[in-house]
Amino acid sequence: MSAVKSKGSRIEKRVGMLLKEHHVRYRSHSVTLPGKPDFYFTGLKTVLFVDSCYWHGCKRHGTTPKSNMAFWEKKLARNKERDREINRSYKKMGWRVIRLWEHDLARVIDTKALDAIKSLVRK
Repeated sequence: MSAVKSKGSRIEKRVGMLLKEHHVRYRSHSVTLPGKPDFYFTGLKTVLFVDSCYWHGCKRHGTTPKSNMAFWEKKLARNKERDREINRSYKKMGWRVIRLWEHDLARVIDTKALDAIKSLVRK
């Protein structure tokens, strides 16, 4: 697990490229905001998290390793609970939370992910 990056992953870079291509200004990885969002838009009071299918327990693509299953089930369940806690804390702060799944960015140009990003900036 020490090889897992906390920022600058392949999927984060892809979202960053999409944002730049559409001239959307953003900041990333705030240490002062809860959960250290991947991208945040202070003026819009909005944060954007890009969740990997593996680490955030995607129902379609997430898997549990076969070895040490008890540890991994507990670990992945805690990750999901932490995501819910972070969502609640932003809601209390009056911020919007957008979560994109890794599989939403799998295709070369995914219109669903792009539409989500565009709607984010328009509001």
